[in-house]
Amino acid sequence: MGLAAVTIPALVALIAKGILFVYARLSQIRTLETRLYLSLLFALSLQNLAEGSGLNAIAQHGSASGIYGFIYYGASIAAIALLLHLALALALGFGNRDIRLLFRILLYAPAILLGLMLCFTTALVAGFEPLEHTITEMPGPYYFLFEIYAVGYFVAVPFVLAYGSMKQETASWRLRNKFMLIGLLPFLFVVLAVVILGHFGVRYINATDSTMIPIYTKVLLPVAVTFFLAVTAYAIHQHRLFDIQFYIPWSKVRRRKTAFYRHIRNMIAEVANLPSVNEAVSQLARTLGCPVALVDSKATVVAAAGTQDRMIQIPQEALLEAESIIVTNEIKDVYPETYMVMKRYGVAAVVPFYPHSRNASGWLLLGDSFSEHVYTPLDFRLVEELFDKMADLFLDKLLTMRAQLAQANKQMRIMQRQAEKTESRLAPLQRDVETLRRENMRLLKEQRADSLGRRRAETSAKVLAATVTLLARDKPMGRRLRQHFPQTAHFVGPDSIGFRRKSLPDVLVAQVEPGTSAAENKLLKLATENRGRAAILLYGSGASEFAFKHKKELLGSLIQLMPREITEEALVRTVYAMAELRKTVFAVHDPNCPLIARSQAFSHALAEARRLAGLMEPILISTTDIQQAVALASYMYEASHQRGRLKILSVSELEQTANHGDDFALRLDDCENGTLMIDDLSAASGVARSELLVTITQEGETRVIAACSGDARDIADRVRAINQKCVPLLLDIPNMRERKADIQPLVHYYTLQFNLQTGSENYLRQTEVDELMAEEFPASVSALKASVFRRLQSKQERPPEAADLDYEVTNKSLDEHVSEFEARLLAQTLERCDGNKSKTARLLGLRPNTLHYKLARYGLSGPNKKREQLG
Repeated sequence: MGLAAVTIPALVALIAKGILFVYARLSQIRTLETRLYLSLLFALSLQNLAEGSGLNAIAQHGSASGIYGFIYYGASIAAIALLLHLALALALGFGNRDIRLLFRILLYAPAILLGLMLCFTTALVAGFEPLEHTITEMPGPYYFLFEIYAVGYFVAVPFVLAYGSMKQETASWRLRNKFMLIGLLPFLFVVLAVVILGHFGVRYINATDSTMIPIYTKVLLPVAVTFFLAVTAYAIHQHRLFDIQFYIPWSKVRRRKTAFYRHIRNMIAEVANLPSVNEAVSQLARTLGCPVALVDSKATVVAAAGTQDRMIQIPQEALLEAESIIVTNEIKDVYPETYMVMKRYGVAAVVPFYPHSRNASGWLLLGDSFSEHVYTPLDFRLVEELFDKMADLFLDKLLTMRAQLAQANKQMRIMQRQAEKTESRLAPLQRDVETLRRENMRLLKEQRADSLGRRRAETSAKVLAATVTLLARDKPMGRRLRQHFPQTAHFVGPDSIGFRRKSLPDVLVAQVEPGTSAAENKLLKLATENRGRAAILLYGSGASEFAFKHKKELLGSLIQLMPREITEEALVRTVYAMAELRKTVFAVHDPNCPLIARSQAFSHALAEARRLAGLMEPILISTTDIQQAVALASYMYEASHQRGRLKILSVSELEQTANHGDDFALRLDDCENGTLMIDDLSAASGVARSELLVTITQEGETRVIAACSGDARDIADRVRAINQKCVPLLLDIPNMRERKADIQPLVHYYTLQFNLQTGSENYLRQTEVDELMAEEFPASVSALKASVFRRLQSKQERPPEAADLDYEVTNKSLDEHVSEFEARLLAQTLERCDGNKSKTARLLGLRPNTLHYKLARYGLSGPNKKREQLG
């Protein structure tokens, strides 16, 4: 018994699917898309088998089992879900990545539910009935679910593919979506027409006036499905697809591709005439519109154009595997590790040149944008022809460059040997430099402790910008200052009109001569009115007498006496040190406790104090340094510009007046519209604290500032408990360990105050400041002052030691002592420098001519007995 004629369309469709199955299996591409395609092909083949078997049974026996219909519908349900999955994989680029469980459930749950309803219930399809030469379903009560499922999935597929054709990251993937969308349109049209017309009960289409054929035509649907499967098989089993738009006249793609092909052909014709590899690579980058780099077998970049830094850093191991052109998008599933490496370094393609040659091998690296321009078979055919032409050029140039590289390596080895010889000669110089560095550090430690610390004046000149003004009729001093400070201003005295119009400089250098009382009074007025804001260097025969005479008025001022015979280096350092001290002084309300800030922590605290100065809320200052808190309160009062006065109450006064509320109120009246400062609120106890807390919460015109050596937040909570509307503001003052950067300028300030009060010229050495910080680190500013004064006092009272007088002081004049000391110093330094006079001059800070003069003067210019005696 043969097959009926009605089964021929189904049989032809099945044979076509078999051919497509063989094509898919023979393809070397194994991806998620190909696996989904094979599953879809199997489901549709099962559909064809059920259809053909059912039609043959009807033709032979006049009826067919309903099992064929159920198989047909089951295969259709599975095929619809697989179709949407394939579209999503192409459009969204899932690739080989694991699809999350939630996505699988959402995609396949409706298909599984409909399959179960089809197999085990009659709710979806009640049965099948004969219809001419075929059968049709008898819809169940929930048949509409299948219709919604089919229509929804089929409608989603073209939208997903349209999205992928516009949004996929590479041109080849966008082209795949376009192909599948074009192949799907006839199939979707037939299926949707059948489902929609079947929903309205239409079972026939008039073919002629006398013939009625079933809506499930035996020809249209198999042809549409076969066309879709063939187009999809081509799209997902080929990496290089032809661009449909290229064959549409006047399309943008055709114009762009035509221009692109013209540029490639022009370069093929010109490549032999290119002068160098660099020029060839640059022109190739312009033609392909992507970064290009040529790398040799030693991973050296021979030439590059438009190269991204990461592209030329690709490991050479990834290049050794390339024996033919490798495109990143084509090896994603075949060589996943190489794909990840190329993707990470932004390489779209690798073109090997002579990969099996040890000396001539090389690789051409093409950047990401290569895949946007080259993706069709015609594109690759022209580009590969161009690469073949360039390979010959690169071979000639590469061999020439290797010879040049060998010559360069030879010269490099020669230069390396010369460098080694030079380095051996530099070793003694480096030892000398290290010796001088240690000597310099020793001298820096022994120098006077000032605001510069261990910085040299030359270094400070690059960091600081000191402005200097000279108040004197002393032109030589003006010339000396201008040598180091070119912007130095020179005025006769503090009453000069030009000086009064200028803002205060960083440092004032003033000459004081005896018998000039009027000038002294003006200078005194200038110093007292600008206490803490002006740094003044006094010199002249009347400077010491002026400072001692007015030491009480000048207390807290930044004043230092400067000897007339001061050396240039000492002058420069003194000016920079005073300028640095002035910049760190914020205010001097109490000479014993200045507000000096170089550290970031205390500078931030002072900035916060200025911000709070204009507020009327109570302020609690958390600190263990009560004197510093009082000085800070004075600073805030001055910044607030209040009409009333500042009153400072100590805890002892509070204790005495705590039991007399009236007297206490009277004491507050004299600072109305002003500021009341309480030195240590944490020390107050009992009734005094209670009265004080109540007073703080009272609303009035008097602002209260209180220092707290204890827990300031606990006191703030107590104030809020008394009056919810009163919210004290907290201000933390860092301790001295957080203000280590402030110690250097504080030591300098207290040294100036000690010398001003005692009329002496005593200074701590830098090593003594280091010992002070290591042995007795001050807990407060007052403790630091006491330590500095104690050490300076010991210097003033210490008698001369034998080590200070290593020669007899009774039998020689002062000039003889100075000459002998200078000669001994010159001899020792010359001996330490191995007789090198240039090095000796640099070490002593002398000009070579001056050194030669002194050596000749003391008989040290040549070997003689005097040098032996002095040495």
